Amino acid sequence: MPRAIKTVSVITLFMLLFSITAFAGGLNEELFTAVFSGDTVAVNALLTKGADVNAIENVFEGGRTVLMLAARSGRTEVVKALLDKGANVNYRDSRSGQTALMVAANAEIIRLLKQAGAEEVPNAAQYPPQGSGMDVSYFNDEEQMNKESSQAK
Repeated sequence: MPRAIKTVSVITLFMLLFSITAFAGGLNEELFTAVFSGDTVAVNALLTKGADVNAIENVFEGGRTVLMLAARSGRTEVVKALLDKGANVNYRDSRSGQTALMVAANAEIIRLLKQAGAEEVPNAAQYPPQGSGMDVSYFNDEEQMNKESSQAK
């Protein structure tokens, strides 16, 4: 095959893949917005339309998932919705190695993530939960989590 045809074929393939990604990307961008605002109805609607339950934001900056955003933002109902749709609870972002469990904002979200199969935090001291304001030992302290959860109700 002549070089010019190979180049055109590669460009055509790239454009096709970009178009497919752009469509999903638009839904995924809307999903991040809905998750951040805590709009569970919109989250469910976007997932039904084809948004990726494991959508990753800005892969070049570490790539956090929508579940990580919901967990960090304290959006308990959104976390439940994402888990119901099969979100990956053990995904680690590529920059810090953090998981949704490591950035969870409250005891109820931690409990939901653990019930969904989130793995205990190995070497938690290496990964302080950015923005959560919690001591890393908290992740593995079931008694403390239960105490705080019952006080919050």
